Amino acid sequence: GVPLVPALPERRGAGWRAAVFAGAAVVVLLACSLGGFKVFQSLASSASSGNNANGSRTSGSTNHGSQGGVNPGSGVSITAGGRKQTAEVNKSAWYALLKLTFRTVAYDASQNSYQLTADVLVENIGTDPADADVPIAFQDGDLQGTSIVDKATSVQAGTKADVTYRFNLPNLTGSLASGVFTIGRGDEARAVVPVGDKVPLVDYKPRAVLAKPVSFTFRDLSLKYDTCEVRGGWPYQFGQAKQGYLMLYCVFDLTYVGTYLGGHYVGVANFRLGLPDGTEVGPANAPNYDASSGQLIPNQPLAYQIKAPAKGTYLLRLVDVHPGEKRAPQYVHETPILL
Repeated sequence: GVPLVPALPERRGAGWRAAVFAGAAVVVLLACSLGGFKVFQSLASSASSGNNANGSRTSGSTNHGSQGGVNPGSGVSITAGGRKQTAEVNKSAWYALLKLTFRTVAYDASQNSYQLTADVLVENIGTDPADADVPIAFQDGDLQGTSIVDKATSVQAGTKADVTYRFNLPNLTGSLASGVFTIGRGDEARAVVPVGDKVPLVDYKPRAVLAKPVSFTFRDLSLKYDTCEVRGGWPYQFGQAKQGYLMLYCVFDLTYVGTYLGGHYVGVANFRLGLPDGTEVGPANAPNYDASSGQLIPNQPLAYQIKAPAKGTYLLRLVDVHPGEKRAPQYVHETPILL
């Protein structure tokens, strides 16, 4: 409301003048107080209006903007040239007997070394233990680095392990979103895992090509193909296919149904793969057994390297040539597979 001004006293000489001056001083003080309060109200209102001018700033917010990067409030920042950047990847790739799921990647330029880290879930889908220290490289433009792990990590068959891969990259000037991981040596079929969408994902995910098990008996061998897949490599210690190739990988059961007391040797020479162009290749890996009569040899791996991309009809050939015979069509059984 309006401030109350004291009534002026009657004129009484010098005493009157003193009273007037005192009253005037009170009025000035009240006016200053009211004006100061109004100024404070105005400043506070101005500050509040500035914080909420765009409708997105709220009390307590620490969001100062990321100048083209991802909002730090989202937990992800991939500002180009940022000294600290993080990004979610959430993409998987297969290498030999390992499945690697890249979860997150982070960059911190304040570190003296190994500024880039990638958190990866490593799963062993094979039958043998595997070392998680596989060849992984990161590239962003002309900047490149290869990975190390802090400690040896052996992943047992059928288990998973969280592994942090570190890369020495002191001068990252781009964005993590432009970065690309590659898995494998230069002479191998290398998986490609982009952080963002700069390049396509090349994951070498195993692809089943046998709709159901196939069984047959040919001469004195009984065989059942349980599974066949096209993949980037073997699901055990033999590693990855060569650059420009894929792996046709099958698992089968074999029984010698003959009666010869010396048994039947089964090895590389018994297996061939007919290619769509009419040629054939031998296996990269095959069983090596002296099978006794009636003996079941289960879960045998059979692998062929085939040129990528793999398309057309391939022929799994079982060659059974007895002593004194020469290979001829009647001694070869074929199982067609359409890729």
